[in-house]
This record gives sequence, C-alpha cells and structure tokens, in this order.
Amino acid sequence: VAAAFRDDPSSERLLRSFVGKMERRYWGMYQACVKDILTNEPGFVRAVGAARMLGGEVVRFSMQLALNSGVFKQGIQQSVVSELMQSAVRTQEALYLYAQSLAEATGGSTSRTSVKRLYRILEKMALDPAVMAGKSAQPWDTARMMVVFDSMETLAAGVKQLRRDHQADKIKVVRVKERFTEPTDGGWSDILVNAVFPPGESGRGQLPFEIQLVHAQLLVIRKEMGGHQGYAKYRSAKEILEFLRQG
Repeated sequence: VAAAFRDDPSSERLLRSFVGKMERRYWGMYQACVKDILTNEPGFVRAVGAARMLGGEVVRFSMQLALNSGVFKQGIQQSVVSELMQSAVRTQEALYLYAQSLAEATGGSTSRTSVKRLYRILEKMALDPAVMAGKSAQPWDTARMMVVFDSMETLAAGVKQLRRDHQADKIKVVRVKERFTEPTDGGWSDILVNAVFPPGESGRGQLPFEIQLVHAQLLVIRKEMGGHQGYAKYRSAKEILEFLRQG
C-alpha cells in the first residue's frame, strides 16, 4: 500500500482531501446535535461522569491472557483466524443476551448483530502498524453490540448498570471511551466500552467485545448522511492515511 502511494503522490493528496471533506461534514452535523441538543438534556453530565468513573475502575487485562488465539502477529495464519472467528461467534451470542438484559433494565433498545466480517478484521490488521512491525495486536470488536437510548438520562442509567456489572464480575471492563466530550475526528459521540466475560462461564472465552451506548438522535443523523456505507469509505481512507503516516 505504502509503495503504491509513494509512486503516485497525487493519490495521497486526493485521499487527504477526501478525508478532510468528510470530517468537516460529519463533525458539523454530529457536534451540532451534541452541543445544541444533548448537552442540554438532564442526564448529559451524569452520563459523562458515570463513564469517567467506570474508566477509572478499569482492570488492565493482558491481551495475551485475554485470548491467545486472537493475537495477530506479522504473517496472519489461517488457523489463528479460524480460532478467532469461532470464539467470536460464541462470544457474540453471549453478548447479545447480555445487551438485551442491559437494554431492558435501563430503558434502551437493541437488536441482534452479527460478528464483524472477516474481511474487515483482516483489513484492520493489515493496516495496523504494530502487526506490520511483528508485534502482537488484539481485535477489540470482533463481537459487538449497540444499545440505543432515547435520552441522555437513560443512557446514563446504562453506563451505571455496566459499572455495577463490572463490580459484580458479571463482565470485566478493559477499556472505556467517553466520546461525548472527546468525539472522534469525524465528530461521532457515544460511550464505547470494551469488556470480557469472566472465564469458565458456559464455555465463553475472554475475547474482548464492544458495546456502544448511543443516543438515538445521532443514529438518525447517521442515516440521513448515507448510513454505514458512507462512513465505511471515510473510515478506510482515514486508516490508510494513518498507516502511511506511521510507516
């Protein structure tokens, strides 16, 4: 990839132009919603505060212990990918049941989601500088769910429930991203939590999974701007630029 862009510098300039244009577009729409609507909702401060408190309690698990079969190194082997996908399918089913119970307990909603597609997993690994340098890397979101809330108040309740479940060892949170006050480069805001299930429960391994706690208003905007397909193009272009910068 890097060689192709070195041979044709104009391609990189076009890519940077596209990413910049999309970031300005996404940022403007998403952050207008956050600043004009969501920050004025009664639960905004509680949701942000609860996410920060949960982040402060995070146990830093070793990713080597989390799931050896999910650790990629330079030269991704077919057997490693196969084991990862099998573990992801098992974890996804357990995660679906957990997300359902979380939504029911806190006034949110969710729907069944499939594991991340193999092509996307390999794409992320191929563009990961750590993998290219021969270091280990752990996919965080091979199994993933989204819980949607109609208000910041119920979203705050969702974060607090995650914290209680973490304290009760129902799940163990390994990473928290509070993205309402620290949005992505594209302006997207949510509470993103990576966690693992405790080992030995119903055969579930310690594959890290992802739960996004999202406000419904932001999903409406995403659909109006072309939905996931439009975002996927921007995301891939952004990852290529990051790969070139670090390479």
